[in-house]
Amino acid sequence: MTPLLLLQLPHVVTREIMNQFELKERFLLSLCSPRAFRFVRYNQRRSEKWKLCLKYEDKKWIVCGGQLTGKRIVSMRNYANHQKKLEPIRIGSREGVIYPTSKGFEVVIGKNERTAFKLLVDYMWFLFYKLPTVIHTSPGNLWMVRMYRSPLDQIHIHSTNHPLNWEEIKKAFEGCQATVLRLDAEPEGFPEPVDFGSIKGIFVERRKILFTMELISLARSCQVIHATTVQLMDLNLFIKEWMQGNMKQFRFMVVHFEKMVFPRIFEDLQVFVVTKPMKFVFNGRVFKIKPGMRIIRRRDGKVLVVELTERRLVVTVI
Repeated sequence: MTPLLLLQLPHVVTREIMNQFELKERFLLSLCSPRAFRFVRYNQRRSEKWKLCLKYEDKKWIVCGGQLTGKRIVSMRNYANHQKKLEPIRIGSREGVIYPTSKGFEVVIGKNERTAFKLLVDYMWFLFYKLPTVIHTSPGNLWMVRMYRSPLDQIHIHSTNHPLNWEEIKKAFEGCQATVLRLDAEPEGFPEPVDFGSIKGIFVERRKILFTMELISLARSCQVIHATTVQLMDLNLFIKEWMQGNMKQFRFMVVHFEKMVFPRIFEDLQVFVVTKPMKFVFNGRVFKIKPGMRIIRRRDGKVLVVELTERRLVVTVI
C-alpha cells in the first residue's frame, strides 16, 4: 500500500483531514517533528468550541479536551514506567519519553512536576490556541489554579484524605477569576477570612463542617452560594459581617444542614418581619419573599432576608 504523504497534501485538503482527527491524535502527530507541529497548529479550525481541562487524579497530571470534564489527551508522571515501550519525544525545549497505557498515553518530561506540567500545558496552548479554563484538583495541588491568571469557567477541588490547608488556599486564590467553584474538600480550619478572588457561583458539597470564616470568605468573593453540610457554624457573625458592607457581590445563599451550632442567629440585631409577599428577579430567576420571613436592613439601603427551617437556610440580599 502506498503511504499517504500527509504533510505534502494541499492546504485545503489537509485542513479537512485534520478536523477529522481527535485531539489526542493531533497531539501525537505534533510530537513527530517540528514540521509536524507546525502542520497541526496551522491546519485546524481555531473556532472549534471546546475547553482545555487540567486534572490531578491517581497521582497523575492530566490534560483533557472537551467540555467540563472532556476526553483525555495525555497524562503526565514524574517517573517512567520502564515495563512499557518508551519513545523519546521533545516538549518545547525539554526531552522526555512517551509510552502507551490502558487509559491512553503518558509522558515524562522531568521530576519537578510543577515545572514539567506547566511546560506540557504551554505546549498545548501553542498547539491548540487554548488556555485551560477548567481545573479539577485536590488539596496539595492548588498550584494548578494559579498556573495562568486567565479567567476560568470552573474550579473543582475534590475531597481526599488530606484536608485543605488555609495557607494553600490563600496563595492559590488571590486574584483568581472563575465562573464556578466547587469545593468538596474539608479545610483544616479558617482562622481568618481568605480572598477567593472573584467567583460568580460557589457550590460546597458533602461537607462535615461549614466554618463561619469560610462562609464569610466565600460571600466576600461571589454572588451565589449553594452548600450542604452537617454542621452550620455561627451565622450571627456572618450577618454582622454583612452589616459592615464587606460582601459587596453577595446576593443569594442556600444551605442544607443537619445541625446549627449557634442557633441564635439574630442576637444583637435589629430584625423586621415581612408582612406582605414580595418578588425579586436575579439572574433571570424569580424569587418569592413570603410573609413571616425575617429581614435586616443595612445603612446603604440593602436588605438581607432570612428564611430558616429545621434543615434549610435561605439568605437573600435585595
